[in-house]
Amino acid sequence: ILLFRKGRKLELHKDVGIVGTRKPSKYALEKTRLFSKELASLNFTIISGMAFGVDYEAHCGALNVSRGKTVAVLPWMNPITPKAHEGLSQEIIRKGSLISEILFIPEKKNVRYRYIQRNRITSGLSNFVIAVESRARANKNSGGTMRQVLIYKGEDGFWVAECPSLPGCVSQGKSREKALQNIKEAISCYIHSLEEDKISVPLG
Repeated sequence: ILLFRKGRKLELHKDVGIVGTRKPSKYALEKTRLFSKELASLNFTIISGMAFGVDYEAHCGALNVSRGKTVAVLPWMNPITPKAHEGLSQEIIRKGSLISEILFIPEKKNVRYRYIQRNRITSGLSNFVIAVESRARANKNSGGTMRQVLIYKGEDGFWVAECPSLPGCVSQGKSREKALQNIKEAISCYIHSLEEDKISVPLG
């Protein structure tokens, strides 16, 4: 894949994808920014899609950390979408990167497809993904967040990478408290696997 970039050249080796609905609950907004901010303070790069809702909070959480880094994976590079996030895109360029495999917005009939296609890049760049809320649908796998999650699913149907979620597990109902604990444990396990990083995970 050929990717276009605006912003800093980042070494991507500690990367967390944070994805979710464009219309999250207040609880999801608060927790998204909390996790993003604290992960960024631990030198993780936060990867998301610069959409409204969860994506916005994920990027802002990282930008609120003095040396925080974040990458926005866009459906196309020009023009910036959504237009309301042009200011955010400039902040991301200053402390991270905008990336896309498409330079300019495609023909109208292909626009929706580009949103779906960019999900595989977000997942591919991420060591693990935190999914924050997905709207209930008749087809549970039809939403953008669930498409993102399913990229992590192997052909045999088993999860092949960590994908904790809020408000609960992507595969079964969980309480908010249990979901938070699952995310902490996933982050702790990943950090523990990095021999060069002997740090704790102070996530409240």
